[in-house]
Formats: sequence, C-alpha cells, structure tokens
Amino acid sequence: MGTDASAPEDVVAPDITSGGAQPPPTAHITPPATTTRSHSLPHIHSCCPASSTSTSTSPPPHPAPNSLNLHLTMNAASPSSPSPLTPHHPSPAAPVYVLASDGSLFLVDPSKAPENEAPPAYAPFGDRPRAATVSGAVRPAISPRRSVRSGSDLFVDETTPLIPRAAQPPYSPPSAWGAVLYGDDEVMLGAPRASAWRRYWRPVGQSAAWKALFHTLVINFPWALALWPPLLVGTLVGTALLITLPIGAVFWWLTLVLARWAARVELRMQAYFHGVGRVPRRPIFHRDGDDAGFLKLSWAMLSDYYSYSALSYFLLIKPLVVLPSFIALVALFPIALALFPLLPVFLRANRRFGKWQARVALENLA
Repeated sequence: MGTDASAPEDVVAPDITSGGAQPPPTAHITPPATTTRSHSLPHIHSCCPASSTSTSTSPPPHPAPNSLNLHLTMNAASPSSPSPLTPHHPSPAAPVYVLASDGSLFLVDPSKAPENEAPPAYAPFGDRPRAATVSGAVRPAISPRRSVRSGSDLFVDETTPLIPRAAQPPYSPPSAWGAVLYGDDEVMLGAPRASAWRRYWRPVGQSAAWKALFHTLVINFPWALALWPPLLVGTLVGTALLITLPIGAVFWWLTLVLARWAARVELRMQAYFHGVGRVPRRPIFHRDGDDAGFLKLSWAMLSDYYSYSALSYFLLIKPLVVLPSFIALVALFPIALALFPLLPVFLRANRRFGKWQARVALENLA
C-alpha cells in the first residue's frame, strides 16, 4: 500500500513474530509539505459541511508593549468567530487598545463607568441645555421702592437661555417733569397714598432745597451783576490801550486776576449750595513751587487758557443763565407761597435748575 503523501508522518512498526532480538523501532518522520498557513477567512460553501472548515488553532502572538503592530486574533472554535456573513463585534469586556501618535499603545477599559463618574447625557441639538448665565436670568418685577437686592433674586439653572427675557416690561422712571410733580425719581403712581404724600412734601422740610433757593434767588443775580461791569470795562479798556503796551497790559492783568478770583468763588458757592462735590482749586496768580519772578508769573497768567475761559463765562454764559431764571423765580415764588400746596413743586424745580447751572459752571471753570 502506498504512503499517503498528505499524511504528516510514517511510523514503521516492528515485527513481533520473530523471536530474534530486534533493534528498537525507528520512527521515520516525513516532513510535511511546504505549505503556508495564513490567517485567512474560513471556507464556507453550501456543498461543504461545517466540519470540513480548516482553521488554525495556534494561539495568537502576544505583542510587545508599545508595539506598532497589533494582532488581535480570535479563536476559530469559539462561536464568536468572525466570518464574511457575520461581522465581528467585540464583546463589551474585551480589551481595547488605542494607538497614540508616538507609537505607544494604551489599554482602555471598556467597562461601564459608575453612575457618579459617567458623563452627562446630552440632549439633541435643538433642546440642548446650556450653561448657567447671569445675563439670561429671569429677573423678578422691580419694586418702586428702594431695596437691597441679593444674588438669590436671579433664578439661574442649566436651562437658562443666553438671551435674557424679562418677566415683564422693565420699570422706567418718570420723566423730569414727573419727578418734579410727584417727588423723587423712584416714585410711581401706584405707590401707597401715605408714602406718596410724604415724598411730595419732603422738600419743605429739607435744608438743601432752601439753600438752593437762597442761592438762586438772593445771591446768584447780585453776584453776576457785580462782576459783569468791571470785567467788561477791563476787557474793552485793556484791548483799546494795547497800542500803549504798558497801560493796556496793566488793565488786562487786573481783569484776568479778577476773573480767576471770581471763578474760584463761583465754584465754592456752587459746591456749597448745590452739592456738586469737590471742585478743583485753581491758582489765582502765584503757582506753588515756582521761584520765577513777577514778570514771568504775569506772562504765565496772560498765556493761560483758563484765564480767558473764566472771563468768557462771566461775560457771556452766566448773564444768559442768571437773568431769565431770576425773573422767573421772583415771579413764581410769591405764587408758590400763596398756593401753599404748590410750594414743594416749586422747591423741586428750583433745585433741579440749581444743579443744572452748577454743572454749567463746572464745565467752564473746573
């Protein structure tokens, strides 16, 4: 009988019938045919039984750490073997290796993380929750009364939109005329009657309102009237006598010194009677820290823009502000005293006018 070429080995059995001593049996191993076993797909055909599938049962090689080649071979005998018809899906517990850009391999644990470590599930893009923002907080209705607001008044959570939406139209303070008629700026028509009446009569008992009235009615016009003629005469005479330089320069020197001194007094009065805050202190003639002589300091005063700003304020701006207001105050104050309920309105209007003309003075003299 011929030897099957496909058999991996031929073993010659010893003759046990002869009585002679026989040498030990020698196993003749025929080398297998040169074949290359590759990890190929199993042969599956309708005419071939499943038992005829020839696959390799050798264990997969173990890659070295940080290796660039990753061989993941599944056991062919296992029911989860990959096939062309059933693609391989790794089990949830199977190790997952991640190849980094530097050639390193990292083992990732695919098991489910605990609930306290799992990332939050994101909603679809249309209803995705957003981070908490203060700008989009729904603010409560604003009370007409002054109150100390805390951070708890802002209801902010993860569903707060980026664009703020108000629960109701924002509160807008009354106009200037409304504040003069009803009281302070925060007064609304829906306020309680008692508090509204107290706010309405408040200026009658305030010293600041009477101080502002005393300045605008008693001091302002005589002060402007006392300054305007000498400043005007000094400007005209000094300009006309500039042809004779020493005499014209003397008149201009006196005029500018008077204007600078009047500007300092004006700022002090505005700050005291109308409460405009601190005002800068401008030097009249001598500058602290300068050791220059009289002529140099005089030239510095003549070339300083502030001298002419103060002069133009008392010659042009203050008369236009003081004269019409003085006439109106003199005409309306007796009426407000006669119609006593109108006195708070008159005091509030006068105080607003006093603050406005004080700001005009600061813009030109500060």
